[in-house]
Amino acid sequence: MNELLDEEGKQELKHAVIGEGAQKTLQQLFHTAEQYNLILESAKSPAERGEILSVPVLAIQQGGLFEPFEETHFLEIPWELSKCDSTLDQEIFPEHENAGQFGEITVTDAGRVQTNFIAALQEQMALFVADHGWELPQLVLWLDQKILHPDINPDDAQVFLTRILSYLTDKRGFSFDRLIKKISSAQCRSTQN
Repeated sequence: MNELLDEEGKQELKHAVIGEGAQKTLQQLFHTAEQYNLILESAKSPAERGEILSVPVLAIQQGGLFEPFEETHFLEIPWELSKCDSTLDQEIFPEHENAGQFGEITVTDAGRVQTNFIAALQEQMALFVADHGWELPQLVLWLDQKILHPDINPDDAQVFLTRILSYLTDKRGFSFDRLIKKISSAQCRSTQN
């Protein structure tokens, strides 16, 4: 018997069974079957129970219709980075950063407290950056390769980077060596975080 008995079927079965003990057993059977069916129902997945999954979607209105907001909505609009302001003043690109103090505190085998500050280590590591003898085009290409920008035309990005680096060297007095060390130090910090 694979299907549930409806009320009419139960009544027919009750009339077919003779004797008080048999009637009691039949009632227990009906009760057990109902409990079992409740367990089976609760074990079903929401879809099997007929529930509909509804997930809110961020949408953009196009005329009178709404469509799901996707990455293409950003990428369809051309972004000309070369037309953006490339001046980096002291506030945006400080010569000396105050990044706070990060460090490690350990106890040596001799029982002494030892501290190692990460800022000092970053400064020392930045000194190991070899002088590549790079000129502006090499530094621009190196930076362009380090920065992920799939939505910006590489030529446009290189024009923008050239303007930034020219501003930093011509107006702010940074040397290429100092810029490479500063960028390398920033990469060390971002790796630590």
